[in-house]
Amino acid sequence: MKKYLFGALALVLAVGFSAFTKPSTTSRIFQYSPTTPGFTKALVETESNWVLTTVACTAATPQKACSVEIDVPAGQESSYYNTSTGRLIAESGTVGVDILATQHDPLTFYVADVEKSNVTIVNQLHNILK
Repeated sequence: MKKYLFGALALVLAVGFSAFTKPSTTSRIFQYSPTTPGFTKALVETESNWVLTTVACTAATPQKACSVEIDVPAGQESSYYNTSTGRLIAESGTVGVDILATQHDPLTFYVADVEKSNVTIVNQLHNILK
């Protein structure tokens, strides 16, 4: 009887502890790469202007958008970016992200926040011509 009691207790504890584990995530880096050159609010906030890459921008200069690093839950990649093109998906219901830009000067905006995710933002001078 004790043998079954300990087995049942172990099963209950295992289920209980697994309910409190954080789902695994993978960091994904997206670099600002618009098809139209510039750093306007509309361009910076257009999610499809952000492309999956492997290296984040390093020299931070807070005047221009450069890269964002987003924690993506394992198995939910297609809810954050197009897995074929590597471009971010605009927020719509439960999928996508929402990039919020802040103005530096009349022609230049940078990333202030990315909603729906833990995020690391790097804004810097970028090699896109105005």
